[in-house]
Amino acid sequence: MYIAIGIIFGFLFTGLLIIHYLDYREEQRNQKKFKENFEKFSTRTGALSNDRINERTTIPKRNGKRNT
Repeated sequence: MYIAIGIIFGFLFTGLLIIHYLDYREEQRNQKKFKENFEKFSTRTGALSNDRINERTTIPKRNGKRNT
């Protein structure tokens, strides 16, 4: 009886380990793809913060002040 329960728990534990490992590999693959795609991304000035500072707005000014 105890041997059967031990075998069942052994299979369940092994299955959980395999599922966890496959999920880990998929996550690593997704992170690698993201990094490769992110390296291809470029901006006008080379930095996102500079682009936001230097971008021209299409919102018209009122009383000499800019709408935010």
